Amino acid sequence: MIVPVFIALLGFLIQGLLFNDEEALRTSLWLLAAIPCLGILHTLVGFSLRCPLCRGPLMRHASCSVSSKARRTLGSLRLRVALSALFRGNIRCQYCGEPCDTTTPRR
Repeated sequence: MIVPVFIALLGFLIQGLLFNDEEALRTSLWLLAAIPCLGILHTLVGFSLRCPLCRGPLMRHASCSVSSKARRTLGSLRLRVALSALFRGNIRCQYCGEPCDTTTPRR
């Protein structure tokens, strides 16, 4: 979550310094201020997200062994969980390997 913002920050900073672009430097300052805010948000949300079956943490590292069915996206298990929850609406837990629906059942 923070790595793409950091890459964009470096891009705007280099553009601003090389081409003397004040707008790019201003954008890089906004991105620099956003990194700690995103880190706090990631920490707060990451503590509460758990697999409904095994209760393993989805967005945090646990000392559990990773399932053989777990797939990685760009080398990250958590990025795979986040992208599949956003775009497909279901996830596969990296610890138990079971597919889970992300929608809340009606009562």
